[in-house]
Amino acid sequence: MAAMRIFLLLLFTTGLLSAQSDILVYESFDYADYNPMFCLGDTVNGWRGPWRREIGDDGIIRKGDLVPSNTLPVSGRAVLEFVRAGIRYNRAIVPVEDDGQVLWMAYDVDFKPGSTANNVGNVTFTKGGNQVFTVGRKFGNRKIGLVWPGVGNYNTNVDAEGLHRLVIKIQFSGNVGEEQAWLWVDPDTFSGEGEPTIATADLRVPSGGLPGLRLNQGFDGVQLKVEGTPPLKVDFDNLILGKTYAAIDPAFIVSTSGPQIQTFPLRVSPNPGIGLLMVEWEMPRPGPMKLAVMDLRGSVLHQQPARNYSAGLHTMDLDLRQYGLPTGSYLLRLSSPGYQTSTKIILSKD
Repeated sequence: MAAMRIFLLLLFTTGLLSAQSDILVYESFDYADYNPMFCLGDTVNGWRGPWRREIGDDGIIRKGDLVPSNTLPVSGRAVLEFVRAGIRYNRAIVPVEDDGQVLWMAYDVDFKPGSTANNVGNVTFTKGGNQVFTVGRKFGNRKIGLVWPGVGNYNTNVDAEGLHRLVIKIQFSGNVGEEQAWLWVDPDTFSGEGEPTIATADLRVPSGGLPGLRLNQGFDGVQLKVEGTPPLKVDFDNLILGKTYAAIDPAFIVSTSGPQIQTFPLRVSPNPGIGLLMVEWEMPRPGPMKLAVMDLRGSVLHQQPARNYSAGLHTMDLDLRQYGLPTGSYLLRLSSPGYQTSTKIILSKD
């Protein structure tokens, strides 16, 4: 048992360091409560300077995370609150060039109710101050989508109102018109590698015969934008750009949200079993919890979207037979903000 705990610690630490090395930009808005947004930030976590106000009034940093119902919260700290229209903030990042790499980006956003179609709330990536692409809500409709200036507008069927986690994957090619992008809104289906599945993407670009992407220019800045009349009230949280999905995965960001990850009680029965298991755990505090089944090398075989639970004892029926796993040993991992626990489970024939 002691050897297994050491193995799990090494496995977790290795994955954590790997994900950290793949981060390009990370912003959790970890500033003093009710600070104005203007001139906050520095040159850490991939940024080359502070936020700079282009137009509009100050956004406000307020305490309290965005907690989508089907994803983990990520910073455990603060939220950027835009309460008026006509606000833009720009910040330079370490330049990202088109060299054939894959990039992942995610952020949490809460589009407050009561707004009309003629307003926007989004994150835009820029090059030399010019827009390269935009992720979020646009002028002219209530849908979440992507914009490539001079290329096209791409809409999902997802209404922007409410709390969402937006995830985008970009496949650079090095050639204009041969690049691809995928957008997930609140992803909840994952591949064996632990990434959102391409088949469940809410949007794929290019599509419908529209021109290809123009990302070969790269980008070197980020813009947060809220515009329109009447004002669209928006909260932003946990903006992150990375080379892999592991670097933007909520489970990873939860793992880096506190100075030390603590464990909590976890029991599985029967163990060994034929696949129908009862999982029992004790939530240390109210909040979301995410479950993942991995092989002994740490590769994710199955994971469930996080759900919110009260503090205290909880149970869950987990039927591993539906995933077609062969007999053998696996790891079951539960993650909650600041806490993570794993245990070995054994599937037998009978």
